[in-house]
Amino acid sequence: MPNHESTRNDLIAEIAELRLRLEEAEETLEAIRNGEVDALVVSGPQDDQVYTLNGSDRAYRILFETMNEGAAILGSDGTVFFCNGKLTAMLRAPMETILGGSIFPFVTEKCAPVIADLLEKGLQSSQKMEITLQSRDGTLVPCQISSSPFLVEDAANICAIFTDLTERKQVEANLIRSNKDLAQFAYVASHDLQEPLRNVINCLQILEKKYKYKLEPSADQYIHHAVEGSKRMKALIQDLLTYSRIDTQGKEHAHVESEEVLSRTVENLASAISETRADITHGPLPRMAADNTQLLQVFQNLIGNAIKFRSEKPLRIHVSATANNREWIFSIRDNGIGIDPQYSEKIFMIFQRLNRRSEYDGTGMGLAIVKKIVERHGGRVWVESTIGEGSTFYFTIRNIQES
Repeated sequence: MPNHESTRNDLIAEIAELRLRLEEAEETLEAIRNGEVDALVVSGPQDDQVYTLNGSDRAYRILFETMNEGAAILGSDGTVFFCNGKLTAMLRAPMETILGGSIFPFVTEKCAPVIADLLEKGLQSSQKMEITLQSRDGTLVPCQISSSPFLVEDAANICAIFTDLTERKQVEANLIRSNKDLAQFAYVASHDLQEPLRNVINCLQILEKKYKYKLEPSADQYIHHAVEGSKRMKALIQDLLTYSRIDTQGKEHAHVESEEVLSRTVENLASAISETRADITHGPLPRMAADNTQLLQVFQNLIGNAIKFRSEKPLRIHVSATANNREWIFSIRDNGIGIDPQYSEKIFMIFQRLNRRSEYDGTGMGLAIVKKIVERHGGRVWVESTIGEGSTFYFTIRNIQES
């Protein structure tokens, strides 16, 4: 039988000890605020290994022990002068086996040169990169390490923060797998639906041609609606197939002249441009790394949309690009009907339409295709618009210089 009285006494004693520790921590914090703490001594695994931190650094230790990230103070050679409980949990090793030792046994062989470089550069400036830790039992822990210079007794050291990325990597892997499964489903579904749909359209067109004006007026109307509906379904399936192939059938990125891609776009849209008398201009456009065919799709969808959603004013479209750090920012500006800002994100979702089909044709897939292509190029896409004044679509492409 359990001794309830003994258990109760143990709990009371544990609570009392916790209260005492809390009081000591509060006293320490108050002493730090008042500048009364001169030094903090951290003992290493051996009695003769002692690392002394000045009073202001005591605050760092208290902070580190409450963090959700692993934290350590490292020497330029990788010696671990201090680490918090979270890091010992990540490394699955007792603190006494870590302090005074080297960080290198806890990183993979592949990441060892990365850590060495970080230790060298981290003495002068902050660094951030992804590495893989290897715990004492061999478990691999993907993490991001952020380092900053840190002084211990006037000696240059490094404060390193280790953020565990295990959960994020698992989510990313699941998302990639789900996207691949979805793309495969979309491809198979759209590919396999094309042949039966083609037969349906052919039969409906034969009926329309053979029996037009020979049946009741309502019958002609029904056949016409069926033909038009089948054609729309065919367009939807083809666009869905295009969407599913963006990742699976995309080409290797190679250096392309975006101005040449724009010229081909204008040639492909020549009939619509001539019919609407659209004035298309552009500024200097860069040479960059991209999938030539997919970049053409982006230009063609965005300029085609500008032509489709024009206003009664003479249509003007301007294409430009600017360099921003490691990416090119492209813009396609028009003076069309504009978009209500509340729909600025919705329009990039698949099968989303803001206008009635009777007013504007299309499947609602064009901007979704643009978004997926741009994201495959490591970029993003967005729109700025005012109803009645026009829209400017922006998209970015990584700026990779030709070697």
